[in-house]
Amino acid sequence: AGGIERIVEVQLDGAERAQMNASAASVGRTLDTLKAMGF
Repeated sequence: AGGIERIVEVQLDGAERAQMNASAASVGRTLDTLKAMGF
């Protein structure tokens, strides 16, 4: 049973990381847009 729990934990870690990467990319795009607008 421990092995299955570990797999679930790893999947959650991956999902969290993907979400953080998406957030960081979104922030990066926003900053690029602001720079393009002259801010």
